[in-house]
Amino acid sequence: MDTTANIIMSPEEKETLRKLLEEQEGVSISVYEGIRELWYQNEDRQSELRLLFLFNYKVTVSRVCFIHRRQGTMTKVLSVLEGYCKKNKVEQLLVQSVETPEMANWCMKMGFTPDPNATILFDGFLMGDYKKQMI
Repeated sequence: MDTTANIIMSPEEKETLRKLLEEQEGVSISVYEGIRELWYQNEDRQSELRLLFLFNYKVTVSRVCFIHRRQGTMTKVLSVLEGYCKKNKVEQLLVQSVETPEMANWCMKMGFTPDPNATILFDGFLMGDYKKQMI
């Protein structure tokens, strides 16, 4: 049986990320799990993090919205995701649909590169997907 077919975070990894978000955001965070996704949200959805898992090929950050911005939350989330990718030999991390110069700059600072097939130059920065090879 191919064990890569069911790669998703362990209960401990999910809880680590949930607690990290609660600590950073100062609100209660719930975790909703789909077939290949995790969605972290507070009650009024002002804080959200959505992760998609594509076997051992890619983890995609498809939604990021934090109450407290520029507080290092995404950098801490990235650390957890990088550890997960290394442990599970996931090839790529992707931040999907980057829409602000600040997030594009953060991606570049953290070692992500714009995906030439999924970015466009808009208002002086590359809007779209940023990827990071993990292995």
